[in-house]
Amino acid sequence: MKKITLKSWLLIIIMTVAAAVRFYGYSSWSLTNDELSALLGFSYGSLYNNIFSYVVSDFHPAGVQILIWFWCKVFGTSVAALRFPFVLMGILSVYLVYLTSRKWFNYHTAVLVTSTLAVSQFAILYSQIARPYSAGLFFVLLTLHGWNGFIFLQKNQKPKFYSLIVFITGMILSMYNHYFSFLMVAIIGISGLFMVSNINRKMYAYCGIIALLLFLPHLKITINQFSAGGLGWLAAPEGDYFKVYTKYMFNQSKWYLLFIFLIALIAAAKLPYKLPENKLKWLALFWFLLPLMIAYFYSIYISPLLQHSILIFSYPFILFFIFSLTPNNQKAVFILAPLILLLGIYQIYGINKFNGSNEFARFKEIAQHIDDADKKYGAFNITRAINVTDSSYIGYYLSKLNNKNHFVFYHNSGREQLAGVVKLVSSAQTPYFLYCFTNSDCPPEINSIIQSKYPYLIQKVHYFNSEFYLYSKKNSDSLQHIKTYEKIYRQTYDGSFKYFSNPILVERDSTTLNTHNAFEVMNDKIEYSSTFSAPLKEITQSTSNIIHASVQLKTSAVEDDALLVFSIDHGEENYFWAGLNLKPFVKNIGSWNTCYFSIRLPRIKAKNDKIAIYIYNQFKKNIQIDDLTITVEKGNQNLYGPRKDEYILSSMKLSQ
Repeated sequence: MKKITLKSWLLIIIMTVAAAVRFYGYSSWSLTNDELSALLGFSYGSLYNNIFSYVVSDFHPAGVQILIWFWCKVFGTSVAALRFPFVLMGILSVYLVYLTSRKWFNYHTAVLVTSTLAVSQFAILYSQIARPYSAGLFFVLLTLHGWNGFIFLQKNQKPKFYSLIVFITGMILSMYNHYFSFLMVAIIGISGLFMVSNINRKMYAYCGIIALLLFLPHLKITINQFSAGGLGWLAAPEGDYFKVYTKYMFNQSKWYLLFIFLIALIAAAKLPYKLPENKLKWLALFWFLLPLMIAYFYSIYISPLLQHSILIFSYPFILFFIFSLTPNNQKAVFILAPLILLLGIYQIYGINKFNGSNEFARFKEIAQHIDDADKKYGAFNITRAINVTDSSYIGYYLSKLNNKNHFVFYHNSGREQLAGVVKLVSSAQTPYFLYCFTNSDCPPEINSIIQSKYPYLIQKVHYFNSEFYLYSKKNSDSLQHIKTYEKIYRQTYDGSFKYFSNPILVERDSTTLNTHNAFEVMNDKIEYSSTFSAPLKEITQSTSNIIHASVQLKTSAVEDDALLVFSIDHGEENYFWAGLNLKPFVKNIGSWNTCYFSIRLPRIKAKNDKIAIYIYNQFKKNIQIDDLTITVEKGNQNLYGPRKDEYILSSMKLSQ
């Protein structure tokens, strides 16, 4: 029996760790919106419907959806079953990185590169998601494995049939997987044209042509997808994206990044004065940078598409470059590689407290909160509302809880649709009202509207891109009320109030809704109402907070309308303006109607920036307003991750 060498044992340890951290908890955290979307496609039934009803409207090639369709037909749609092949491809990717980095450099470089990838939170996360990222990394590395069979040949040597098959197969799978894995193999393929020997260049080119020809059946779908104009919902990258991405690649820690570079320096410490030049390290750097630059500038000048996930296909090549100077016969790596594994695991689980759900909206947890509320208070006592992309997304988890209770709406995007929420809340007869959202539009006005009738917030849970609220109108629940309002400012027109300008025309009417009988009148000579104006630093101490505005409005004609406006100025510069037409709220002509508008603060520039809130009588109609109320609510500080401007107000004290 052949004795296992120390080198082999080290590789076994690395691969065991890579497998362990990828399988650890992989099925315990919530499916993401995109995974649930893939299951929605699977529910379309036939493979034909999956492709021509679902994939055509998506922005990814059909490959992964086809894989999911066949896989789920055999193994079912449980989280464990759905994610298993992607975890497996994530593990195999680590081994393929080892094979290529050893081929390009040497064993010792390979174990350092592989160790770092094995405990990369970036790679682990996307190995645990049933989306094209883990699969694409595997397919790109498979292509590269076949590519090596062309490039590392002796003069007059022909590539093996195995290399031909792996090269072509990897390219085809990458093309059908994701358009950026397609881009990555295109970059690899074109690079190889300048490196392959003359005797093999024609055969090499034929491999690429075969792969492209086999992609032609998908071409019509691709054209339809690109003609749609991009993702639509994604914002262009900010100027500090490269800094953010660099930190993200190294377990979201600048200290871990420094640690990896220190390991690389130690590993290279015993280099001879003149090291034989290995140009492949520059190729690795080029392969890492080019997709990043393409994605960045395409997102800036054409249409936003840059996300960390699409760069995973080129991610290993920066590790190739970092460790490329590690010499062979370097005993230190037998200490350095385990050190990378230990420190990587500690950073991920000890410091970062890694859980995949921390970067995605929660469906599993939100469904559990819904079910718990139904059981505690009785489903018949609760009116339920939710914002989700599709009802099947939350239905996936509610069905596992055998919860089939009705929601009064599954989606409300705000604006003109808010009047529908007012109607639903006003007609609700239950003592409790439940509202939540996950990975969908989250109009903050909805909470204000609900609380106008259900004043007691008795449960509130915030997650990344998802929130849960349970309200009560029972006086017995007043002791459980969770106070989220930090400040309330109200213009009642019975005197002068801090931050409010004086209205031009005030009248009195004993029929007004409020305890005060004064209200503001706007006519053909009055364009702007009394205005609430204050420095942000005096009304809120967090840029994550929500600013609510509500107002009573009375008009004498259906065509009369006005805008409730939020405006933020930095000195003389106005950098935020938003207005909501109040006409949809006006259901009773000649009577008072309550109107709502709220904003989550945009990225602010300075603590002295001023916010103004007012009614804009854009057509100078005869309208009356009363009880303009401004409320500052404590918001979700992790709604879309930590805010870059949080520090601006975090140290400020609220004005009393």
